[in-house]
Amino acid sequence: MKQFLAKLTVGLGLALAAPLALPAAAHAAPAPNAMSASDAATTAALVARADTLPVSIDPKASVRTGAASPLASYGSYPTRKGVILVTPDAFKNLIPTGHAAIIYSSSTVVEAVSGGVVTGSNNWNSTKSQAYAVTTKATSSAQDATAAGWAYGQRGKPYNWNYFNTGTRNSFYCSHLVWASYKDNFGIDLNTSAYWGAVHPMELVNNSQVSLLWRKS
Repeated sequence: MKQFLAKLTVGLGLALAAPLALPAAAHAAPAPNAMSASDAATTAALVARADTLPVSIDPKASVRTGAASPLASYGSYPTRKGVILVTPDAFKNLIPTGHAAIIYSSSTVVEAVSGGVVTGSNNWNSTKSQAYAVTTKATSSAQDATAAGWAYGQRGKPYNWNYFNTGTRNSFYCSHLVWASYKDNFGIDLNTSAYWGAVHPMELVNNSQVSLLWRKS
């Protein structure tokens, strides 16, 4: 993904972490096969690592809202507001390294897609071939709900095609939105050094600050 993002940034004429200011023609989504073999291997390694993580019972389950669907030894699919969902599945016509969202209700998630920040269906247990659900260790269920509410408040903002510009709050990409929800509200930085300044979806799973609640692989 490092090579992919670097090529994308250079190709679009962006400076690292600089605000996006491009004509509409430059906003074309990268092709799904644009990810290099090296980046694909790195992403696969992150997925393999995530598949070895232990699944925990939701420590905030006593105040969980909604029902959960039991899924054998992989945990229970969550519906609690503020739980983070991540998939390594290539998402539509966006970057081929996966997608992330934050649960808003038992039926709804908040996510950033090519059309901007929107709500989607909380049905990742049936629509994704691989997926993970995590919760931040340092927050309460009420704080998780606040993070989800903050993300919900960003609806209508456009997609952020400059993946290195995590400082902007005028536009978002998927994992950028989830990351900002916890960074801005509670100072919890779920980004790592794995992909420079960009936030890779799988970094939200491979992170010592979260607990894995559910996995489909």
